[in-house]
Amino acid sequence: MKRHILKTLVIAAAPMFVMGMSQAANITVKGSDTMVILGQKWAEVYMKENPGHAVQVTGGGSGTGIAALLNGTTDVCNSSRPMKS
Repeated sequence: MKRHILKTLVIAAAPMFVMGMSQAANITVKGSDTMVILGQKWAEVYMKENPGHAVQVTGGGSGTGIAALLNGTTDVCNSSRPMKS
């Protein structure tokens, strides 16, 4: 279980750090209601360290986040469960 949580955190956080190297000013994060508070905390830290960048975090469930990532309506997807084909 701990490996799964760590893997999920790394996968969820990595795009935020990569985005920091780009000129993107707005980042959207959608997905897991379980992870929404953690995502908001990450967003606060990221925005503090990257003035001029805005991160919007919303829940809706892992499935919602995955669908949004696949259809291109979000930049980052938080998922508290493994993805299914």
